[in-house]
Amino acid sequence: MTRLCSSLCRIGGIVFFSVLSAGQTTVDLRTQSKNVDFSNAPSTRPAKTGTALPATCNVGEAFFNTAAAAGNNLYGCAATNVWALEGGSGGGSSSLPAMAVSANGTLLSIGATCSTASPCNVRIGSTVYSFTNGASATISSGSGTAFVYVDSNGTLTVGHNFGIGSVTCTGPCAALNGITAFPPDSIPIWTWTATAGTWTSTGGTDERAFLSEKVVVCGANLQCANSGSVLTISSSSTSSGGGLTAPLVDFSDHSSIATGAAQTLATLNLPAGAMSATSQYAVLAISGVQATSGNSISLRFGNTAILIGNGVSNWGLAGGTAFTVECKVIRTASNAQKISCVSGIAQNVAGPYINITTGSEDLTASVLITMQATTNGNAGDVVLKTFEFRPVNF
Repeated sequence: MTRLCSSLCRIGGIVFFSVLSAGQTTVDLRTQSKNVDFSNAPSTRPAKTGTALPATCNVGEAFFNTAAAAGNNLYGCAATNVWALEGGSGGGSSSLPAMAVSANGTLLSIGATCSTASPCNVRIGSTVYSFTNGASATISSGSGTAFVYVDSNGTLTVGHNFGIGSVTCTGPCAALNGITAFPPDSIPIWTWTATAGTWTSTGGTDERAFLSEKVVVCGANLQCANSGSVLTISSSSTSSGGGLTAPLVDFSDHSSIATGAAQTLATLNLPAGAMSATSQYAVLAISGVQATSGNSISLRFGNTAILIGNGVSNWGLAGGTAFTVECKVIRTASNAQKISCVSGIAQNVAGPYINITTGSEDLTASVLITMQATTNGNAGDVVLKTFEFRPVNF
């Protein structure tokens, strides 16, 4: 036989069916196969491979990144031209699907699988923030590490230190320059490194945590109490060195001082040992209004006399004068008090307004605090609005 049969040949009464063997026909496994079993095949490669994610992809495609760390190689095309890491993490320890992050050149994809049907939820305090769309961050310049997190207001944020305008966000996302670490009140999601305006293909580290807990430690003079999901922080029943359980306060109004009389407007008793710890301090706050002219105000902290005046003699305040005085009382190592005051008296008079006669009070004993007003020749009124001994670190 000098030529090939094209389709049907009769040789010796026998009919042979034949095809031309001059070319090979490509088989379409999708339409020309059934029940394909590759289990005994010497080699199979179901995904494309390479050292960087392709710039484009169609939904459902798979890609194996040979340059990625083990456990972080397989990517799926979750949306057109958006690759998503299928499990794993930058550290190879997490398989959380929500808020996954992947990089492709200048594009960082965040939460590509988040949807209305399957939202990515983040809880901050008692509020749950739901993300139903993916986001992306495009970098144009800069090198370093970007921090992907949800801030305390529920904003998905890409924090970086690459320079203003070097990163832009689309979707439910905000880019923030000047960030060099996760803010303490944020929920960490991921970190990703960049070099010369391009996201590093293997630069991701998954910071998500399925379980987490914030440890709260109460410092001196504070107490913590847990009840269910509520943590209550309050002051302890006593100061670190004594028995002052609350500020000593007198908010009463005092008035109608007789002519030429000295009248005690308010008195507070600082109990013994209330400030017995070294370096404890408190603020003695006084405010009021001098309604009539000719009166002077004075304060006595135990044996220490404090004259609110011009520093030389009793000073008659003009009518309608408002005054505010704060004195800082510090307990020293010798258990004695040290007191200093500043004043905001509204008077057009030069010179200091406070005259302090120094004294020493043993704060392991009770100390009497007295506020007085004295009329100079005529009756008048002093309205005392605030008279408060406020421990700052009780």
